[in-house]
Amino acid sequence: MTSQGLRGLLCALWLGASGQLAAAELNVTPGGEVLGLPSNAPLNQFVERLGEPTARLPMRGGEQGLLYGNSTLLVFKGQRLTQVRCWLHSQFTPSLFLGWLDQVEPGKDPLTFAVDGQLHLGQERGATGEWFNTLDGDGDELSDVRVRNGSDIWGGYGNSDDYGIRGESRQVVVSLSVSIPEPPAAAASMGVMGRP
Repeated sequence: MTSQGLRGLLCALWLGASGQLAAAELNVTPGGEVLGLPSNAPLNQFVERLGEPTARLPMRGGEQGLLYGNSTLLVFKGQRLTQVRCWLHSQFTPSLFLGWLDQVEPGKDPLTFAVDGQLHLGQERGATGEWFNTLDGDGDELSDVRVRNGSDIWGGYGNSDDYGIRGESRQVVVSLSVSIPEPPAAAASMGVMGRP
């Protein structure tokens, strides 16, 4: 286990004494642990770790989303985690037009995550460049898409004023999405080759 994994485990144990995690920023490590569990852990282990979701959403392609509060979504295909998504909207403003999602209770313990302990919601875009620039991918004025250990990592940016962040107006990370690739053994058995 890496030192980062050990820190995550200790944090999870400290926060999760009741069996469920309280409000905290958890970690998603592409090619490694997801929210303190192995990326191939089944759906029920994520529910045991995080508690019952606010809602279970049927999704296209036979996937199911576990929505936690109004800001975190875990996407499963059967029992396999395929994606983790998180949005920054601790303070909705009328210009966001989030539709139904802004009517969902945020929950008493909002759940958010960081990617590799380096990429965080609310982080200024300029601060993401050092980490993002070490990875393959591309970006534009609204987002960056990079690949690390077979996972697609998407970071979306928005104006800090639209998200109730005080100070000078600037671009900040407002959405994160990390794909969880099929384990190599499962992909190989289906004749699918993973990324190097």
